[in-house]
Amino acid sequence: MYIKSCGGCILCCSGTLTVEINEHKVHPNNPCPHICESGCGIYDDPLRPAVCGNYGCCWMMNRTLPDWMRPDKVGFLMTEYKEFITLSADYNAKIDGAALLFAIDWCKLKKKTMWYTVKSIGLGEYFRGSIMNHPESVFNHGSMDEIFLPVELHNDK
Repeated sequence: MYIKSCGGCILCCSGTLTVEINEHKVHPNNPCPHICESGCGIYDDPLRPAVCGNYGCCWMMNRTLPDWMRPDKVGFLMTEYKEFITLSADYNAKIDGAALLFAIDWCKLKKKTMWYTVKSIGLGEYFRGSIMNHPESVFNHGSMDEIFLPVELHNDK
């Protein structure tokens, strides 16, 4: 259930999530082709893919996240799963440091591990790690397909 509306935020459509929309692969630097100046060009279309209508970021679904934490304002969005939360960043923008610390603290309060993904500018490779997996943390690197868990590859199939 959504508590807030997207407003002007289209970060989930901009390639921060890895998803397939009508046979178009959305991933970093490859946004959804339906993005337009007003947001989603097919938002009211009854044939809009289910993955679009079913997805809700943590900011939309939680009263405890303030308005200033809206994904397009902080440069990242969070997605909550049963056992963990993922942080997906806009790889071409700067992340708000205070918002990142707030997000880490918010995950601690929820007692959930936060998975993050960053892109190395020099190597062009993605690095993946976790916060709150004490005493062991996990760190992977490679392509998007190699580092993401299958549940995180949001598919409309």
